[in-house]
Amino acid sequence: MRLDEFIKEAQNHWNFRVYLTEPGFKHLYVRYTKRYLLGAMREPVFDIALIEARRKGKGTFTKFFNKLRAEHPELHIFVENVFNPRFEKKLESLGFQRVNPDEIGPSFYLPPKVEEK
Repeated sequence: MRLDEFIKEAQNHWNFRVYLTEPGFKHLYVRYTKRYLLGAMREPVFDIALIEARRKGKGTFTKFFNKLRAEHPELHIFVENVFNPRFEKKLESLGFQRVNPDEIGPSFYLPPKVEEK
């Protein structure tokens, strides 16, 4: 399933989850859900649970992120259990904030680009 199909289908189901088929990714497992983040319930959340690029360090995530952000600015974005220090730095450079700084495998959160109503 591609990103556009996923978003369209997910709007009819909470806690919808699939492996996406997107260019450059070996694995991209995502959820469309609700999450309690930074003291409040957030929705809709595009939750990235497993991510692996075919070729690391070639901008695969950045391209995907830019597309996601441009086409769906209303989404909260959450990246779960990051174990790669280089990817942690990339997420921070994109504006994500670490939400569990004391845990091994920190997670990162980025609020929507558009204001919530």
